[in-house]
Amino acid sequence: HLLRYPSAAPFISKKLIQYHGISNPSPGFVERVTRAFVGGSYNNSGVVFGNFKYGDLKAVAAAISLDPESSSLVIDEDPASGNVREPLLKVIQFMRSLSFRRRPNVKFRHGLFDEMSYKVGQMVFDPPDQFSFFSSDYSPPGVFAETDMVSPESELLSMSSVVGL
Repeated sequence: HLLRYPSAAPFISKKLIQYHGISNPSPGFVERVTRAFVGGSYNNSGVVFGNFKYGDLKAVAAAISLDPESSSLVIDEDPASGNVREPLLKVIQFMRSLSFRRRPNVKFRHGLFDEMSYKVGQMVFDPPDQFSFFSSDYSPPGVFAETDMVSPESELLSMSSVVGL
């Protein structure tokens, strides 16, 4: 069973942390989330999350959300912490901030998102392959590559996509 392979829990834990907004989690953060994944529980100030079964996602979600590295104000100020928001998510957040409401008579394929891949470099439900819009281990040239850090979402950035935002 592949899920029980020794490297599966740390791999899945790191990927879930990255999907929740931290491109370069510390080894300690990954290890704490991995413990929640393997043990099926996470204890935060006496409150226990999970059902004590291997791979319990409730415990993993609690471990990611409630970990000190997720909520520390000091870490928020660190320029190496966090991640770049995907272009399409930036557009959607911008629309939400303006209280955008879809008109029922405008169909999705002919509506606001038409040709978004040309405008911002990303289209809903249209990744270039079956895995994602970007490689999860992409490291842009420069400081990131020199320090072995990753910024997967940066793979989508180009001058035209940045201007399109």
